[in-house]
Amino acid sequence: MKQVPRFVWTLLLCLTCIVVTAACCLLMGDRAATSDKYQEVISTIQSNSVNAKGVEELESAASMAMVGSLGDDWSYYLDADDYQEYLLNEANEYIGIGVTTEFNKKYGYLAVTSVIAGSPAANAQIEIGNLICSVNNTDVGTFSPKDLEGYLKSFGSDEFTLGLMNSQGGTRSVRTHCQIIYMPPVTWEMKESNIGYVKIANFETGCSAYLKEAFTSLKYSDARAVMIDVRGNPGGKVAELQSALDFLLPKGDLFICQDKNGKETMYSSDSSCTDLPLVVMINGETENEAEMFALVMQSYSAAKVVGERTSGNGHSQVVLPLTDGSAIRVSKYNFLNSERRSLQTLGGVLPDVRSRAIEDSSLDVIYEAAIDVAQAMK
Repeated sequence: MKQVPRFVWTLLLCLTCIVVTAACCLLMGDRAATSDKYQEVISTIQSNSVNAKGVEELESAASMAMVGSLGDDWSYYLDADDYQEYLLNEANEYIGIGVTTEFNKKYGYLAVTSVIAGSPAANAQIEIGNLICSVNNTDVGTFSPKDLEGYLKSFGSDEFTLGLMNSQGGTRSVRTHCQIIYMPPVTWEMKESNIGYVKIANFETGCSAYLKEAFTSLKYSDARAVMIDVRGNPGGKVAELQSALDFLLPKGDLFICQDKNGKETMYSSDSSCTDLPLVVMINGETENEAEMFALVMQSYSAAKVVGERTSGNGHSQVVLPLTDGSAIRVSKYNFLNSERRSLQTLGGVLPDVRSRAIEDSSLDVIYEAAIDVAQAMK
């Protein structure tokens, strides 16, 4: 074979360098223009506005605006503090005293709805039904659960005094403090007529392992049906969703994740599955992976779905850290069912048995409807 002259190779190398250099210049020029405009806006604001803010605050606002421009309620910017809190939540941990609360309209205060065993609240003998009236003599009657959580965290590891009231009007004070609390993503108990109840709070790390433990425990206790509650579940990790469905369902295709380029990943189940009759409880705050969980269970005819139509979000989100310690959360995948239909197209999951929560009522209508369905199963 005839040898290619050296000058031809040299010429080709030079041409390659020219093309690569030109492409890099165009790319860097675009980035430089964007960076220049970004800095120009900040400089103009600081030089002229009577409401000028610090550079860091302006950069955070710009980052929030960029993510907000996506028009996606499930995508947002996290500053460094919010990102650290997210990492705790992802591990099913949070800083608090170990209670959940909800507003009691009759008394005008937050009522304790659950107490985690071994938590500071449990050690202080705070009980379900107690009303939290004050913190260090500051009335908290106007506080939401999130307001109270944030206020208690502001004390760091220092102790504070909670003023409590019971439903008979008796009052007492307790001393307690905040610490990192682990909240299992799945809890369970046996209800009347040997109906098991499983609450999946999220699909974060550990969800599927706890779900398997829940079913093992309930089956050992002779449960004849199980209600799975994913109301208010914001989703979590795709891997946990797949593992949970794989445990519950027989062999087959479960769902598809589709990225922005149209690349698809199919998730499937093996042949082992539970033989217990199932009910899945949903509402308008069942989102993301939780929504897909309900849809797949319904598509397999593996469960009766009870409650309200879900949000119809149909995305899976990822949180991407930035170099300054902040992060952005973006919708990275579209969820499709095995028939290649999206939750947006379907308009959410439509329950088999519709039931709607009654505002300002202590009666859990969706739960009552679900247990009626479960008791009728054979």
